[in-house]
Amino acid sequence: MNKYDISIIVPVYNNEKYIDECLNSILNQSFDLKRIQVILINDGSTDNSLSVIKKYESENILIIDKHNSGVSDTRNIGMQKALGKYIMFLDSDDYISKNTCKNLFDLFEKRSEERR
Repeated sequence: MNKYDISIIVPVYNNEKYIDECLNSILNQSFDLKRIQVILINDGSTDNSLSVIKKYESENILIIDKHNSGVSDTRNIGMQKALGKYIMFLDSDDYISKNTCKNLFDLFEKRSEERR
């Protein structure tokens, strides 16, 4: 049994200028935020990215700070921490529309039911 429906993994590297827009797009989803886990992984940023993401830390928003090892390793660490039924990757300079999580969840659930 999964604790969340969706885990969103966001690698962060020197992106203090854009990370707020990215995270606000997640926090403003039409999908119930209690059903979303957000994993923010600071990959050795040398700017203020870590300070920016720390203000978002909460029960379902996990902050991981590590030495720089690249985006692939960072995503793998996120997958190890993910507690969601489905996993989504989002770059820290990107954002998603308000219904992204709801639409993806509904689509995957529908496809899952069709396979049964």
